[in-house]
Amino acid sequence: MERSATACQNCQRRGDMCQIQSEEDSRRRISYTVAHELRARIHELETENARLKRDRTASSGEASASPHSENAFDGAGEQKPTFEVLDRLKLFGAGAEICHFGPTSPFAYLPDLQMMQSNIVMVNPSEPTMLDPTRWKACLPYSFNISWFEHQQLTEAFTRYFASWVYAIDMNLFLQDMHRIGGITRSDYYSPLLHNAILAMACRFVPNPDRPADAAHLFRQQAISYYHEELENPVTATVNGLMLLASLHTEQSQTNSGAAYFAAAVQTSVTLGLNVNPAYLVRYGMISTERQRQRNNTFWSVFCQDRLWALAVGRQPILGAFNVPMPDRQEILHQPNLLTGAQDQTIVSLCFAETCKLSHLAGMIMEQIYGLNGPAELSKTCNNIYRQIDAWRRDLPRQLLPLRQPSVPTQVHTLSITADLLSILSLRPLYHNILDLIAEDEAIRSCDRHAAQINDSMKYWQETYGIRNCPLILGHAAFGAATVHLLASVTPRDPSNEVIYDPKTRCEESISILKSMGIPRAAQMGDILQSLSREWWVGDFTLSSERDLDELLQALYTANPIVL
Repeated sequence: MERSATACQNCQRRGDMCQIQSEEDSRRRISYTVAHELRARIHELETENARLKRDRTASSGEASASPHSENAFDGAGEQKPTFEVLDRLKLFGAGAEICHFGPTSPFAYLPDLQMMQSNIVMVNPSEPTMLDPTRWKACLPYSFNISWFEHQQLTEAFTRYFASWVYAIDMNLFLQDMHRIGGITRSDYYSPLLHNAILAMACRFVPNPDRPADAAHLFRQQAISYYHEELENPVTATVNGLMLLASLHTEQSQTNSGAAYFAAAVQTSVTLGLNVNPAYLVRYGMISTERQRQRNNTFWSVFCQDRLWALAVGRQPILGAFNVPMPDRQEILHQPNLLTGAQDQTIVSLCFAETCKLSHLAGMIMEQIYGLNGPAELSKTCNNIYRQIDAWRRDLPRQLLPLRQPSVPTQVHTLSITADLLSILSLRPLYHNILDLIAEDEAIRSCDRHAAQINDSMKYWQETYGIRNCPLILGHAAFGAATVHLLASVTPRDPSNEVIYDPKTRCEESISILKSMGIPRAAQMGDILQSLSREWWVGDFTLSSERDLDELLQALYTANPIVL
């Protein structure tokens, strides 16, 4: 070919014949996104090359304990090479929404996702919040003309009794976005589905005789009306809303519908790539550090509810592999105390971090003790997990000690009661082994102690906050304590061992607690316990045979427990 009028610099430097036939270079310039991806790939390949030259360190025992929790505890250590997940998170739309497609998907090879139509507006948290007198109610049911005062009552009650547990909702940012974009669009913190689900849940916490009797139902149906729209183009607020819908249906004893909404929430979190560490997107300026923290917190909220839900319904966890680092104790979350106007961020941050650790132990209980195959060495497995729970409890910061003071946030008491429940579930198979009638005295004493603590804590909650204002996980704890009370009342004991309480009286307390919660599902569990107690406490109950005891224990272990 002829040499061009002006040879390119590379050909001039090497003295080669220039192959460009025109002075104009018609090659298409790569896009900004592709350039970022190429730089990220080069950086991560260099990092991986250096890593392969070092000996791989052994993974921690906790991280390897569960096949679903890979890289769960190594947030401060070495992370999975980003080149393995680089193409999984795809950014699209003007708001840089994120969607997850793995390397086997055709969409993983697109530089940008243009097939998804987005109407989502990204809101700058630094902008001042302007109170719009009408925008906040644009997505609420038209048939219920709720006042601003009652709306505030409901959101404040939800913040106090529900939002901070497993960091379900960041109410501060939710309310900010509600005023900015309510009725217009959605954001990572606000969506119409989430808004209506919050109010439906809060109706239980704030009784009002002037409110329509079906107000909670109206809000729940309004949330469901946005289901298909938000599911096709989800945001992280959609995940939170679906979790609430699952809890709302479960409270009404609609267990299968609740399970379906819960599965949709977990799958939506995977669709958004919340289970993938987005650190490289922050490193290359594609998303902010604040958005990374919000995505990670939402993922761990899903993780906690997934593990606790699995225990409650007696099924294996749904959420699979992930590489998102666990929240650190020192990470400050944006959670205000709307009742006092003061920031209570430290307590929320500490409680959330410790709840994540406790939920990991809950997953271990479900997989290693109550899994489909069962443990090879029951006693060893049960005692090992119980010791880990005990070590977790000893390592709690002093701010999370469940002191009997009104100033202690409700989530601290919820955390303590949940830990007592997990202690019971880890040792209950040793209380009386159905297969060979072997009981371990230390396991019996520990279960009795934790069951008594649950009853005492629930009575304190009832006196301080009102039993109607507790999350449903505490109903599950009351049910777990009652199973121990039933076991204690019929299990033969060494006469030299003192019984630290009257198990029949304690069981009746648990039944009363469940029936007083004002939740149909909790009342149903109370009926189950009442039926069992009537069947086995006929006059002065005496154990007529080992077969009789086995029938009672089988009923206890197969009873469908309360879910979140």
